Amino acid sequence: MHRNEVDQGRPVRDLEPEALFCVAVLRTWAAARRPKAAASLDWQEVCERGQLPEHTVQAFDA
Repeated sequence: MHRNEVDQGRPVRDLEPEALFCVAVLRTWAAARRPKAAASLDWQEVCERGQLPEHTVQAFDA
C-alpha cells in the first residue's frame, strides 16, 4: 500500500489527552534509539509525569 493511500486519521492536535500521552511516550522512546539522536526529553520522564507505575514502564521497554 502506498503512503498516500493510507487513512491519515485526524491531526494530532485533535487527539484526546490519553492518546497524546501515548504519542509522546512513543516519540521520545523512538528518538532515544535513533543514531546520533539529538537531545530529547527522556521517555521514562514522560511516563513518570503520566504517573505510570514502574512495572508498566519496565514492561514497555522490554
